[in-house]
Amino acid sequence: MKLKKIRVLHVVRKMDLGGVERWLLGVAQELQYSNIQIDILVHTDEPGVLDEQLIGVGVNIIPLLGYKNPLKYIVNLYNILKKRGPYDVVHSHVLYFSGIVLLAAKIAGIPIRISHAHSNRSDIEPKKGVRSFYIRGMKVLVKIFANRYVAVSQEAHKSLHKGCVSDDKLEILYCGIKHLNTVTIDNNLKVTLGIPDNKLVLGHVGRMSEPKNHKFLLDIFTALKAKTNAVLVLIGDGELKEQIAIDISRLGLINDVILLGSRDDAVDIMASIFDVMAFPSLYEGLPLTVVEAQAVGIPIIVSQNITREAEYDSQLVNYLPLTSSPTQWASALLQLAPPQERGLRFERFSATDFYFSNHIQKLKRIYDGK
Repeated sequence: MKLKKIRVLHVVRKMDLGGVERWLLGVAQELQYSNIQIDILVHTDEPGVLDEQLIGVGVNIIPLLGYKNPLKYIVNLYNILKKRGPYDVVHSHVLYFSGIVLLAAKIAGIPIRISHAHSNRSDIEPKKGVRSFYIRGMKVLVKIFANRYVAVSQEAHKSLHKGCVSDDKLEILYCGIKHLNTVTIDNNLKVTLGIPDNKLVLGHVGRMSEPKNHKFLLDIFTALKAKTNAVLVLIGDGELKEQIAIDISRLGLINDVILLGSRDDAVDIMASIFDVMAFPSLYEGLPLTVVEAQAVGIPIIVSQNITREAEYDSQLVNYLPLTSSPTQWASALLQLAPPQERGLRFERFSATDFYFSNHIQKLKRIYDGK
């Protein structure tokens, strides 16, 4: 019996190498031969880093500009849904703006309308003023026009759904990680990057944006470098790239920090050369980098602001508050034992909800309306 085709439109800002985007690429790759057709609507006309791979697995990428004019946006999205549809699901990943997206989806008669929260900004958002008014209004729209309320963690629900939607309607969908089926170790990578064997490699993977707290990370590394021979390797790109480069120069770290930019082989690099990792984020939904670090056996210290739902190997994940000094973070990093054997710890990882095969079954049930 042939399964009914289910058409899903995901809504994101842009398909670059963020956690949400990498997850969505994995979903599209996994579902390309299934009865589920994935399209992606983006809020830019600039090409994304992942566009080519997505198109290669049959994804249609649809640009829609003008999101700063909500009424015009609703009309344009309605027209897209009608002309390119029929769609069975609209799956929105744009946090508060999901209220507008799902309003348009409701008007267009889309049966399943998913609000998906990926981060918790509730502690840093203003409690009064225009921004606060906007957030409250969008939450009302999400409550009214979504009919599935999904988040990557309980923490992420706090930003968008908690308090305005009853708890029994809240669903947790941990982001599965497809690319961790195999990991390639490059034993020559240190030589390629000019890193001596006697240097401790502190690593970080994450978008160069305000939540990742690179300024504090550089302070941690400065304190670490005062205690031991070390190098910092940063993987990621983003709007703060130039400012981070300025900070590196200001701190006299030009010869001690390696910037690798956005990489689709980030986990291979982690497994090949990272000794320890620091992740001092201001806020997160559920950071996949922390999951990846555990999967390849890299000890990591994360800020206490981050949900512990990302932890599945307590021997590798350690926590410190952001009120601790850079010197305290550096001392804690020196207490960690670098991995003795490098590579994927597949057996333990495959038993978690982060393993993609486990994860994709739950996503399929949501798209089936179950």
